[in-house]
Amino acid sequence: MAEDDKKDVQIMEFPVNTEGTPDFSPTGAGISDDSPSPKKGRNNLLYVAVGIIGIVIVISAIYVSGAITGFAVTDVNGDYISSTQAGDDAIVFVNEFLLENGGATLISIEEESGLYKINTDIDGQEVPIYSTKDGKYIILPQGFIDVEEFRDSMEGLEDQPEPVGEEVPKSDKPVVNVFVMSYCPYGLQMQKAMLPVMSLLGDKADININFVHYIMHGLKEVEENNRQYCIQKEQPDLLIDYLECFVQSDDTGKCQSDVGIDTEQLDSCLDDLEGEFAPTQTFEDSSENYPPYPVDAALSNQYGVRGSPTLVINGKTMSVQRSPEAIKSAVCDAFNTPPEECNTTLSSNPAAPSIGPLEGGSASATAATCG
Repeated sequence: MAEDDKKDVQIMEFPVNTEGTPDFSPTGAGISDDSPSPKKGRNNLLYVAVGIIGIVIVISAIYVSGAITGFAVTDVNGDYISSTQAGDDAIVFVNEFLLENGGATLISIEEESGLYKINTDIDGQEVPIYSTKDGKYIILPQGFIDVEEFRDSMEGLEDQPEPVGEEVPKSDKPVVNVFVMSYCPYGLQMQKAMLPVMSLLGDKADININFVHYIMHGLKEVEENNRQYCIQKEQPDLLIDYLECFVQSDDTGKCQSDVGIDTEQLDSCLDDLEGEFAPTQTFEDSSENYPPYPVDAALSNQYGVRGSPTLVINGKTMSVQRSPEAIKSAVCDAFNTPPEECNTTLSSNPAAPSIGPLEGGSASATAATCG
């Protein structure tokens, strides 16, 4: 880069208003004094913020200035996260904080100039976002976002919408199908929110963990889908305990041991599953960006599932806040005569997306999916 060009290159941090909230108002797409919610107008933010010229300027500025500590291009400690994790984290962040109704989905991830380039689909448009390899910063043309500081600044400011009220077909014993990808951040969020409901209602409702008919998170997702399918089928009394461990730790070996999974029975089921549906072989043979997952494909296609998670109650696809109380209310509304357990109040706190703590999510991420 020529010396004259360097003079015009700046790295601009988002200013902070008097409430300590990042202020996007210079772009006309963020928080202003009369904005009732910090998410007002954010659908415009990424369209204003992402453009290839601006991205190149920011990346060039990182190299020229060398002024930002913690960027992966200068990280000598190798404290990196995987590209998959960076992509998932970026999608979660964008959907929670930068888009009004979520909706960003992952297309692909590649390395560029020492950063992760995360290609996303937002309302049918391909939008590139950059992340440092340690996951600490997301880079937009106006500047960079310190993810942790941004999350802290937004804590407690978002409106908590009421669960979506929809007419649910009723039955004596509602059938609930929760379609997920086992490594989708939002599938994990839904599973976390479902666990207290499954524990509360027991066999009063027929609640099933099912799987979307395609894979977005590699072979590990095929393998974990298979495990959860078999535990639910062969050792259903241990499913809730296993899931509660897995969604927080991502350590299937420890979780199986801690909850007492019969590994011989599990291995036998996995062999039978491979013989019947060939999910692993299907994944390995596929040349598609999102390889098919055949195990629950018939049911997934029957309900028109197009992403993880998808909640279906008595055959009707539902959209509810991903909190235990909201999901419990939706399921209890589907009883002809709700059982006494429906009078129990569960937590209204949204579950957290991704592997990790059970709570701590954003109510605004209700519409966010993988797929």
